[in-house]
Amino acid sequence: MITANTGGMAEYVHHEVNGLLFEHRSFAALAEQMQRFVDAPELAAKLGSRGYVFSQDGDIPDIYTHVQDIEALYKRLLRRRDRTKLVHAEAPWRITFDTNPDRDSA
Repeated sequence: MITANTGGMAEYVHHEVNGLLFEHRSFAALAEQMQRFVDAPELAAKLGSRGYVFSQDGDIPDIYTHVQDIEALYKRLLRRRDRTKLVHAEAPWRITFDTNPDRDSA
């Protein structure tokens, strides 16, 4: 797998562990990573054998195991939520984030 170093796929692909990342929107960086696979097909095989980085063996878990893991995560979060005491503070009621930071602001 070769993917950009931003976005959802970058969460699943760890550079030189189970794939390669390239600089987002850089065709030169993409070409460089693609050339690595051409020059070293054994690298592609090695990275492909790791597959899923969130399991011990690199395999995608079966649906039953995956659902159990998600349920356990939610239970931990609910326990943490129930133990947390939040204090309401005076603060702005809205915050706006610039979701297109690479565009000129002129």
